[in-house]
Amino acid sequence: MKRYTVIRQLSTKQTIGSIVSESDFKPGVAEILVQKGALAPVHTPPLSELPGWGRRSKVIGPLGIITVSQFLDADDEQVARLFKYKASTIQKWKREAQEWITASQPARKRSG
Repeated sequence: MKRYTVIRQLSTKQTIGSIVSESDFKPGVAEILVQKGALAPVHTPPLSELPGWGRRSKVIGPLGIITVSQFLDADDEQVARLFKYKASTIQKWKREAQEWITASQPARKRSG
């Protein structure tokens, strides 16, 4: 599944710098937003590049899950069985991985 960075404010809840999936939009809308300069395609890094993910990436690799995007799209239950953890742990890992690829908003300077 394709992922995008929001680079212009949308009329949805997504904020600039957040990562969204093509499934967050009706079919074809994400590509239109790319053409209009509101979204930019994201190419996520290998899981092994995330701090603390070396061992996890080796365990999950045989499932064909190499990149952060592939991990975010993976079935929680299948990954949980592989690691012998609860699905809630996998969901926590997914939130952490999502945070690693999401650009943070720069602090705004206050005038005065």
